[in-house]
This record gives sequence, C-alpha cells and structure tokens, in this order.
Amino acid sequence: AFYIGWKAVASNASDLISSGCNRIIGVNIGLVVPPKTHWLWIKNLYTGINRALKHFGGVILGGDCSMGKEKVISITALGKQGKIKLRRNACRPKEIIL
Repeated sequence: AFYIGWKAVASNASDLISSGCNRIIGVNIGLVVPPKTHWLWIKNLYTGINRALKHFGGVILGGDCSMGKEKVISITALGKQGKIKLRRNACRPKEIIL
C-alpha cells in the first residue's frame, strides 16, 4: 500500500513537472475500498502519499472516500504553471516534438 500511495502521487507530479509546473500545490484523493479493508493498509497507503508529497511538494487538499467492491485510488494533482518555452499549439506543420 505504501508504494501504491507513493506511485499515485509520483505519476501525477511527473505529469505536472513535464508540463512546466514549477510548484506542486497539492492533491485531491478519491479512494474506494471494500468494507473489510484492514486499517493498516489504508494507513500505509496514506504514509506513501504523504512521503511522496514531502519529496515532490504539496499537501493533501481534500478528496472523497467511498465503499466499493474493489480498491480504487484516483489522484488529481494541482500545481502552478511555469513558463513553457515550447507549446504544441506554437508548432508548425511537419515539425516534430520530442
């Protein structure tokens, strides 16, 4: 669960950073768990989330918890956009973006 929490934040932070974000504000967490989920699993999940936020920046802004048949986590990360030197809409036909 720790690594799931870490990866959920890290993959969102990576998307923001690659898009020119210069500061991660925080994350909203949507969590669905079955009723018989052990509390330790949830604690470890949030430990991974908080450890990743400490590393990348940001805080837990909010979210929602629900009961369901399977474990599902959805992270929405918010950040401050920095200056981007190259945008897709500024490219000309036949140019290649890597």
